[in-house]
Amino acid sequence: MVVRRRATLAPLSAAALSDFARSDADVAATVEDMGDKGFAADGLWGDAQNRLRWPDSLALKPDGTLVFTVTQIDRSCTVPSVARCAPISMVAVVLIASLAIACSAESGGGTDAGTGGGLDTGMQPGADASGGQGGGAGQGGAGGTGGSGGAGAVDPGPGPDGGGPDGGGPEAAGNVDGPRPDTAGADMSSCVGKPDPTTAKDPLRFHGTVVSYDQMPLGGVTVRVLRLNNNAQLGMVQTAADGTFSVDVPSGGKPVSAYLTFSLAGYVNTSFFQADAFAEDPNFPIAVFTSSQLGFLYMFSGSGISYDPARGTVAQGVVDCNGNPVEGATLSFSPAAAKIVYQSGDRTPMYRQSTTYANGFGLGLGLPAMANGQPIQVGATAMGKAFKSYTARTYPGQLTVTVVHP
Repeated sequence: MVVRRRATLAPLSAAALSDFARSDADVAATVEDMGDKGFAADGLWGDAQNRLRWPDSLALKPDGTLVFTVTQIDRSCTVPSVARCAPISMVAVVLIASLAIACSAESGGGTDAGTGGGLDTGMQPGADASGGQGGGAGQGGAGGTGGSGGAGAVDPGPGPDGGGPDGGGPEAAGNVDGPRPDTAGADMSSCVGKPDPTTAKDPLRFHGTVVSYDQMPLGGVTVRVLRLNNNAQLGMVQTAADGTFSVDVPSGGKPVSAYLTFSLAGYVNTSFFQADAFAEDPNFPIAVFTSSQLGFLYMFSGSGISYDPARGTVAQGVVDCNGNPVEGATLSFSPAAAKIVYQSGDRTPMYRQSTTYANGFGLGLGLPAMANGQPIQVGATAMGKAFKSYTARTYPGQLTVTVVHP
């Protein structure tokens, strides 16, 4: 008796497979049974241009590039059987251009939102912040201390300047491989116990640039500035074609406790929270994601959990009093995250790492979330010291960006 295994081809929709908001049943419904073909389809794969013929030996690089060989078995010569009429090729596909998360470094005393100061958002190396409180720690900002630019969470390459005059501190390239800074010299005390500012610029100008995960400027993004205690809208604007935005918010000469939201059809909403009220013009380089891209973030984190559109995600940066990222910090969330992972210098979330790398960046995955905002206490510890904790909010399927300082 001759027994032959059934060799069935069953293609499915790549769009459905990459849409993490779809259920397993929805994805399974796209599978097409093409029947028994009578042969093994080892590694069979192709694209519309017929370039990917029998891919093999797949490897995913830390920067999100998928590399594999194309053996082209279907083009094999008859004799000898191992020969190839066409050469074996190697292909590199940019699966995820970057997983850039925009994080905002605050000043000592909390008056400088200064996104890019201290944490590289992936938009530019060592972005300038837009000004710290005089005597505070606005990263490279006008009136700030002019600290170093700081290595960042991810750095996919050159991008638009975050704006703000240079305070004189040297800019550091984001996430370069090489010696890490001496974090034992981090300023963990100058902003501790410092009185909150009692005056503010009037009006406050909230400005910045919104890009996609692959650093393409996004126009038409709705940016809202909302009062923290009652969600009242203080200002609203849409980004221009180059992704830039600017909106003035009256302050009455007093610091404004607020948070920002960024929304665009086809992308998950992103919210930004910080510990302190705004007293100077803040600058926000922000990257936004689709649900599929967030799903890839979970998948590549090695955390063992999947993106759940019913739960929230927090991208958190840890900075010292000068707005510089802090290495060796442990993030904390209450209620707890399902998993905390830390972003390494080569842009890869590392589930086995237990503290921040030199970029001071980590992710809280699978957090409880509510449609009207689940209060989440965010904080960190480093060098035996607790950082200033505060309440942010998480929303189902959305991204929340936070920064903590001593």
